[in-house]
Amino acid sequence: MAGNALLIPLSRAAELIRDALRIGHVAAADRALTDAVSRILHAAPDTPVDPGVTERAPSVGDEHYDALLTTAYAYALLRHGTQPPTWMLELRPLDREWLWDGDAEASLEWRSFIRQRTPDLFLRKNILLREGDLEAA
Repeated sequence: MAGNALLIPLSRAAELIRDALRIGHVAAADRALTDAVSRILHAAPDTPVDPGVTERAPSVGDEHYDALLTTAYAYALLRHGTQPPTWMLELRPLDREWLWDGDAEASLEWRSFIRQRTPDLFLRKNILLREGDLEAA
């Protein structure tokens, strides 16, 4: 992707996720997150990341999605070769392990399978997902 204008500020992604969650549209919240993160993951290595992209955002109203969004941005920035702000990396982990997209119905075997494929940054925040889950479809 060429141009910083294509990167979505964390605050805008949070707003989209908050609006979707408020009306119970989890799939739309997930799409907003994966779209925003994918833009960073697929940005050209020389794409500058404007400080506005990484400014703190208000809560989306769900601690799981707050942690997921912040950690996903930090992860994407690191993959891009950009050091994320310290506050993103120092985010407090969730109190208990959370499997994004399936926490309630996941078997112990499935959780273990996903845990083995979860990038370390997410494991440290008690979030289970596969790297490919962050890619927009």
